[in-house]
Amino acid sequence: MSRTFGRVTIDDRGVRKAPLLWFFGSPFDVAWDDITGWATSEAVLAGGGSEQAVSRSVELHTAKAVHFADVSGPDFAALVEELERRRPGKRVESILVTMQRFRGTGR
Repeated sequence: MSRTFGRVTIDDRGVRKAPLLWFFGSPFDVAWDDITGWATSEAVLAGGGSEQAVSRSVELHTAKAVHFADVSGPDFAALVEELERRRPGKRVESILVTMQRFRGTGR
């Protein structure tokens, strides 16, 4: 059974992302056994005393690369739930969050 979350599809083989309009974006096809970890991150727009999530991303870590998929709305929560179900214990800290922390401390 496959489930689709925007341009991301999950099934028994793994996780795939289709390009936007057949040629924009970075498509990928990652098998479950190749995923060494996964993470989530949010880009937040802050201003006027409030914060608003602008985008949410899922990172799939493999031995050779990190693949990013931007997913919005209820699809994001459903995708995270599916990753937690299929790869429990593989959640890691986001590379984007780690880089942002180091950038913020001046290191």
